[in-house]
Amino acid sequence: MIESGIFSEILVAQAAQKGIKVCPMKLQKLAYYCHGYHLSVTGEPLVAGEFQAWPYGPVHPDIYQQYKQFGNSAIPAPTEWRMPPNISETIIGIINFVLEEFGRLGAWTLSQKTHKESPWLAHYDSTTQTVDGRFIAESSISCYFTGELVNAQDKELAMIMDSAEETNVVSMPPSISSAEDFSNWIDNIEV
Repeated sequence: MIESGIFSEILVAQAAQKGIKVCPMKLQKLAYYCHGYHLSVTGEPLVAGEFQAWPYGPVHPDIYQQYKQFGNSAIPAPTEWRMPPNISETIIGIINFVLEEFGRLGAWTLSQKTHKESPWLAHYDSTTQTVDGRFIAESSISCYFTGELVNAQDKELAMIMDSAEETNVVSMPPSISSAEDFSNWIDNIEV
């Protein structure tokens, strides 16, 4: 688990290296997605502290305090920044994945996206159109992002299967159980 200040610096620096500008609200949503995917993949929280359900989506209070002075402006990239040595390849991979998937989306688009997701919706009262501001349970975040990973894998598999179907892939008969069977089958295929 990484202290929120260190993690947010990593995320801002990695985004800047990819040419992605990040304002405080966008940083919150990207940090939340990194946290959620890390929780789903490893079973462990990524960022120390908890995310709360706020009107514009999940917010980490410590990250909010650290960057609120930037308002709606882009947070400047840290100068002479180096990746801390204790950051795992898994964490770097998740950050890069989140930046590739969501980094080009605007803060408001990300906010609206989180408003359609179950962890935030569990804190929203549609009658009064208010959100309770409470901490979002790690179990809720983990469950949601595990589902997202399964959906992504299913989508990827479907694309592979569609591609195979389009290229007229030939299937081997189930009777082939040895190299000799395979060789005989190949020799007898009519082209």
